[in-house]
Amino acid sequence: MDQIHKINKILGTPSDELLQKFKTHASHMKPEDWKFQKHKGVNLNRLLPHSPKELIDLLYKLLVYDPEGRIDA
Repeated sequence: MDQIHKINKILGTPSDELLQKFKTHASHMKPEDWKFQKHKGVNLNRLLPHSPKELIDLLYKLLVYDPEGRIDA
């Protein structure tokens, strides 16, 4: 859960719709585990200030919460 909270702080909290979708695949999680504090997310440029814009763009495409929206090989 700590890792999920850290990810949410960086990427922003997923939408309620997406969280509902995740719930169907995570039956091992308790109902209280799904109560996330809402985070807007941090701009990756702030975390990686000297990185090329192409890298930041690629990271955003790789770090999409919903696998159906994530880029693939």
